[in-house]
Amino acid sequence: MPSRGRLKEVQEFISANSVDGFPHVFDENLEIWRNYKIPSQPAWVFVDREGNKERVLGGLNIGNLRSRIILLTKS
Repeated sequence: MPSRGRLKEVQEFISANSVDGFPHVFDENLEIWRNYKIPSQPAWVFVDREGNKERVLGGLNIGNLRSRIILLTKS
């Protein structure tokens, strides 16, 4: 969920870093950042079907990300 900077800069970052394979939310007013207590990027918030949230601060490698997504789709 990028938001630091102007929309054009964020779009360029997404494209340049090849993270355009999934949807992004541009949080212009930082409301989502505040609600999930995200201090910086990278950060992830995983929400299961029951609405339980897990916040992960820092980067995730592709294997760890896949594992978390698989767990979420099974819940």
